[in-house]
Amino acid sequence: MAGIYAARTGREQVEIRAMMKETTWLSAGSAIELAFADETFTAPDLSPTTDTQKAARSRLDMKLAKAGVPRSERRALMRQAFPGTPGAAAETMPGAGLDVGAVQRLIATLKK
Repeated sequence: MAGIYAARTGREQVEIRAMMKETTWLSAGSAIELAFADETFTAPDLSPTTDTQKAARSRLDMKLAKAGVPRSERRALMRQAFPGTPGAAAETMPGAGLDVGAVQRLIATLKK
């Protein structure tokens, strides 16, 4: 492992081993500065959602996954059942853009 870090950072393996032995923790900025990383990214918001439609899609996706439906097929089914931008329709337009046939296929898949 020290060899990989040494090759990546250009530092000596002895220095890397010492850092590993001390369990050295680095901030994102320090990791970039020391060549352990190239860049940072903004972490996705993992807070619980209040969007009931989004939560329902997520629950359906989990049930399909547990039923053994491959991810690519789950995504295709979800796109068919829920076309368009989630939440784009006003609350006063229930079912806007809902493909009833796709929902029926989704339910049939869940019942398997």
